Amino acid sequence: MLVDHNSFKVRVDSRTVVKGLTGSVFGPVECVTDEGFREIAGQELARWIAERGGSVRVLS
Repeated sequence: MLVDHNSFKVRVDSRTVVKGLTGSVFGPVECVTDEGFREIAGQELARWIAERGGSVRVLS
């Protein structure tokens, strides 16, 4: 799946799969945790996606 300068509201959790995701995205995303929600953006978002099989450039 290829994204290009994508911008939409995204909510993820520990089960979210992004394997094969490439391209560029705008952050942040909302991450559901046991404590509630937290925003992930920038390099933290890029790492989060990479840890789950994606390879994207996060735009500011």
